[in-house]
Amino acid sequence: MVKRLTWLVCVPFLVLACGGGGGGAAPPPENRAETLYVRSSGNDANDGLTPDTAFREVNTAAARSTPGEMIVTGPGTYRPVNIVNEGSSAQPITFLADPTGQMTGDAPGEVILDAAGTETAFKVSNKSHIIVDGFTVVDSAAGSGSAGIVVKSSSTTDVIVRNCIARNNSGMGIRVADAIDVTVVNNLV
Repeated sequence: MVKRLTWLVCVPFLVLACGGGGGGAAPPPENRAETLYVRSSGNDANDGLTPDTAFREVNTAAARSTPGEMIVTGPGTYRPVNIVNEGSSAQPITFLADPTGQMTGDAPGEVILDAAGTETAFKVSNKSHIIVDGFTVVDSAAGSGSAGIVVKSSSTTDVIVRNCIARNNSGMGIRVADAIDVTVVNNLV
């Protein structure tokens, strides 16, 4: 009886300890509100709810996002992003680059946010519960606060920046200042 009880107690822990697969983006949580799509062939007058009705700019999707949404961006070059909405601890807003094009229906390629000589390509300031995953950020201008990706402000918490590439930035690649509980992992600068 003791051996059987031990086995029944150990199995749930073994199941919980098993990890996921290798290298791909984590699947979205079950409680996502919906997915918004961005494609270089999109139009900001669209609703963004399918690849066929995708937005053109990441900023447009960011402005229309609500907690729990995932913004999937297909290969192409896009203008800088300034986060205006925030998620919640249970439902972050996720910005996911899709360089394979499988989720958006595009040919494979880089998903580039081009700062075009401005301060930053992706900025999170005074917003919380944001995930930035897989973007290539380029061409931020030189300056004391500039970087490809900027996460700043003491009211900014719970931000994850992962799997991104920062290149050709005159400032820093990724800059975190005064923010709380920021995770920067598996990036190439």
